[in-house]
Amino acid sequence: ETMELSSATFLMFWYLQGVYWSVTAMFSGASFRPPTNSAETVFALCFVIFGMLFGSTLISSVAAMLLDFQVLQRDRWEKMRTLQLFLRQHCIQAKLSQEIQTQVSRRMNSEKLIARKDVTVLNMLSTRLGNMLKTELHSPVLLTNVVLQICDHLDDVLIRDLATYCVDWLVLDSGQKLFATNDEIMEAFNITSGMLAYTPKEFRLSEVINASANASTEAHGTGINTHTIDLQPRTWLCELALWCRWFTVGEAEVVTPSELLTLRVEGMVSVMLVHPEVARVMHDYSM
Repeated sequence: ETMELSSATFLMFWYLQGVYWSVTAMFSGASFRPPTNSAETVFALCFVIFGMLFGSTLISSVAAMLLDFQVLQRDRWEKMRTLQLFLRQHCIQAKLSQEIQTQVSRRMNSEKLIARKDVTVLNMLSTRLGNMLKTELHSPVLLTNVVLQICDHLDDVLIRDLATYCVDWLVLDSGQKLFATNDEIMEAFNITSGMLAYTPKEFRLSEVINASANASTEAHGTGINTHTIDLQPRTWLCELALWCRWFTVGEAEVVTPSELLTLRVEGMVSVMLVHPEVARVMHDYSM
């Protein structure tokens, strides 16, 4: 038993000796065990060259990552410092100032979504592959609409045509508005990711309160409206625009970076010309 323990200890010692030689030869070029023949010399030289290339590549990569991170953090710090200076110079109340800074910081830290148009290599796809990709991307979203689900049972090709010819993608950053009150809309929207806040027209302060009223002054001073509805993914907006001339009765603002599928009315009408049976069903539904 003692001999087995000694043997195991001996093997561990030589294993650690080998690791030590590898580390010293790779990163410093020095070695406490010089080569004793030509083969060992060639191997040691190759190992040192490999270690030099690997070490320099690793160091440069880490340095570049740290530099990018530092530049990003400095940019954010300067923006937040400018915001704090602005709020302090204009004597904004501490509670409101803190709320503003918290929201700005949260939205700055949110990851931006990549729009389809930013993936330029997709333009290299053939028409067949491009249409197949559109069908794969758009069909599941379109089928979340109950009316389109019914139409899909009537015509197996309809959803594929809609997904190919009638759909666009819209990517919005935090704070951007999707639409304002009384805008004429010619498309329906489906939130695929992110979150929007919808404010009905009757709760818009500018629509209800005169600027001369004290309540109006207080409301505009805070800029806060509590009568908003949070819209989550898979929610359809302005669906009535598919069936009639539609003007918005509220406004929608992006809370977190969001991606939306847009179903164009003009393209949908063109597709219906080659699907007359479904067109009659949709006509009856819109009436």
